[in-house]
Amino acid sequence: MENKLLKELYDCFYVRPELDEQEREVEKCHKALIAALEKPERKLVLRIIDAQDSIREQTSFDSFIAGFELAWRL
Repeated sequence: MENKLLKELYDCFYVRPELDEQEREVEKCHKALIAALEKPERKLVLRIIDAQDSIREQTSFDSFIAGFELAWRL
């Protein structure tokens, strides 16, 4: 229950940074890589990207929780 409340707070307060240039670069590199790889390797690249996205999301949420707990204790 506590994590659900913290997740709701995170969703309410989190503002995604604008990373347009970086996202365009990632997309450009991704397309070039996909064009150069065969299907099994493409799937592997997509699995890596999915895992990285998951790590980033969890790290962001963990950082929010740490900041929230610090503020709560102050």
